[in-house]
Amino acid sequence: MEIQKSKGIVLSSRQIGEADYSCTIFTKEFGKRDFIFKGLQKSKKRPQIVSEPGTTANIVYYFHDEKTSYIVNEYNIIKHNINIRNDLKKIYLLYFLLSLIEKTTGYNDRNNSIYELIVAGVDNISRTNFTEHLSVFFSLHLLRLQGILPDFKKCKICNKINYHGFYIDTADFHPVCSKCAASAKSKTISFNRITKEFIFQSLNKKFGSIDHPTFDSANLLNFLFSITLFIENYYHVEIKPKSLLLAELSEKSAVK
Repeated sequence: MEIQKSKGIVLSSRQIGEADYSCTIFTKEFGKRDFIFKGLQKSKKRPQIVSEPGTTANIVYYFHDEKTSYIVNEYNIIKHNINIRNDLKKIYLLYFLLSLIEKTTGYNDRNNSIYELIVAGVDNISRTNFTEHLSVFFSLHLLRLQGILPDFKKCKICNKINYHGFYIDTADFHPVCSKCAASAKSKTISFNRITKEFIFQSLNKKFGSIDHPTFDSANLLNFLFSITLFIENYYHVEIKPKSLLLAELSEKSAVK
C-alpha cells in the first residue's frame, strides 16, 4: 500500500452506508478511478461538496494494486462552480457531459487531453447560455479524442468534397451527400448547411471564439440527439442524463 496524490474532477457520486460517499473521479495523473470519502455525511470539518459532480479537487489517498476503489485520506477543493447549481438547464448539461466521459472511458487509462476537455467543458457551462452548442461541441471533441470521429469533409459513399446536401448515416454517423442518401443501406437523417458549418467551426476553433447566435439551436438540438444515439450504440451504454437535457432544451426551444 502506498500514498498517492491526484488532481481530479468528480464524474458521479453516491452515498454508501450512513455517512460515506463513493465517487468516480477522472484524475489528471491516472485517468478514471473510484474513491471513498469516509464519514463525509457527518463531518463538520470536511466540506461535503467535494463529492458533488463537477467539483475539482486535490486528493491524497491510499493506493493498493488489488483494490478497485481507494480511501481518501485528505483533500482540498480547487473549484466547485456553484453558479451552475442555480440554473436547471446548466445542471442537466453538467451531468450530461460528465456522464459522456464516465460511460466512454476505461479505468486507469490516463488521458490528459480528455482531462483538459472535461475541465474546459465544465468551465464553459458556467460562462455560456448556448447549451445546445456546448453539448455538440463537447461531444464532437470527445469522439475526436476517442479516435472515432467521422470525416465530415466528404461523403462516405462517393467521397465527394464540398457536397451541398448533408445527411448522417445512423449506423455509423458518417456524412452522406444528397445524391447518395437514397442508396445508403441504413437510415439517413438530413441536416442543413448551418449544422455542417457548426461542426467544422467546432473542430477548428475554441468554443468562445464561435459566433453562436448565427447557428440555430433547433437544428443543433436534432444533431445532439443523433450524436448521443451514436455514442450509446457504439459503446453499448445509456447516457441517462440525455433525456432530461433534451427535454429541457426542447422546452426552451419551443418557448422561443
